[in-house]
Amino acid sequence: MNQQRIAAWETGARNLGDASFNVVIKVADALKVSNPRKLLEADKPKENTSES
Repeated sequence: MNQQRIAAWETGARNLGDASFNVVIKVADALKVSNPRKLLEADKPKENTSES
């Protein structure tokens, strides 16, 4: 895995959700994230919970 690919995920230029399961596990291990879903949840848009 090269530095440019990791940088693209960090900046949002590339979606980690499109990566293979093995790649997501490797990234999670490298970042010491115990649950790989945490990496993928960051890509999901936040729900608007405020009431007007």
